[in-house]
Amino acid sequence: ILIIQTTQTTSNRCIRSLKPFKPSNRCIRSLKPFKPSNRCVSSLKPFKPSNRCIRSLKPFNPFKPPPPMPRWIKIILTYSSFGILLGYIFFIIAPMARVYAWFGDNERVRFRLHRHIRRFCRFFTLHLVPGVHPIVRNEYDETFKKPALIIANHQSLLDLPATLMLANRIIVMAGQWVWDSKIYGHVVRFADFFPATMSMDEMMAHISKCMSRGYSVLIFPEGTRSEDRQVHKFRRGAFHIAEQLRCDIVPVTIFGTGYLLPKHDFCLTPGPECIEIGKRVTFDDGIMGQTHGELTRYWHKWFVENYAKLEKEFLPQVKNK
Repeated sequence: ILIIQTTQTTSNRCIRSLKPFKPSNRCIRSLKPFKPSNRCVSSLKPFKPSNRCIRSLKPFNPFKPPPPMPRWIKIILTYSSFGILLGYIFFIIAPMARVYAWFGDNERVRFRLHRHIRRFCRFFTLHLVPGVHPIVRNEYDETFKKPALIIANHQSLLDLPATLMLANRIIVMAGQWVWDSKIYGHVVRFADFFPATMSMDEMMAHISKCMSRGYSVLIFPEGTRSEDRQVHKFRRGAFHIAEQLRCDIVPVTIFGTGYLLPKHDFCLTPGPECIEIGKRVTFDDGIMGQTHGELTRYWHKWFVENYAKLEKEFLPQVKNK
């Protein structure tokens, strides 16, 4: 027992003798911050990449084009895409229009036909055109629920499906050969499209009737496709309609379709495509004028300026193909 108590006493004394470590002033003064020598500092040089490294750095391109393909492959893809389009019209839309016509002048049935047309135009524009990157810009959240006169620049055959996909209730001015076609003439007639050869009085009455049912009217004021991919002189027919009906105008600027499928070439070329919906302008605003001549000059200037902005943004991507 005595031995155990002695051991415990010694142990407690040892524990009490442990004190925290406090370095002396001499030790603290000996600690100096690290200062590299002049020789070490002079050896540190900034990184300078070589010219070969700099040339290999390329700017990021979100629309990186696919590798070039032979022209004969492009032609096959073009005919395949438009073959699907015409096949859908001939085997689905045309029989559907004939069946719908049996119900007479039924607005509900006519709306279903327009909805099918819009869905397929959207599928064709976004998925069936090979190598195309379509962008739809709708900054002002236009829904086309209120009827309006839609005007757009015209460069390619791709412009029509690109604009028809924007809304369900859109009617278009069609050529007389389309109106008289045995394949899809009855489709455009049942869909309330109207021929360009219609007299002005008949056209005004037809458009007024369609707008009262909630349909917007799509017209290309240039009248034909542009060959040099620029905005050409506008004809006054569309703006005469706006003056007489005092309807709203919604501009749609299209860029890229003239490079994808030019007027005198039936060969699709990969590249970007932009469809920009502008701000709706009411006739009573007064900013675009009151007569059809003032409307024509105002909107032609607006399209030239807006198209120049899109061209400045997307043209480098077209040239880098």
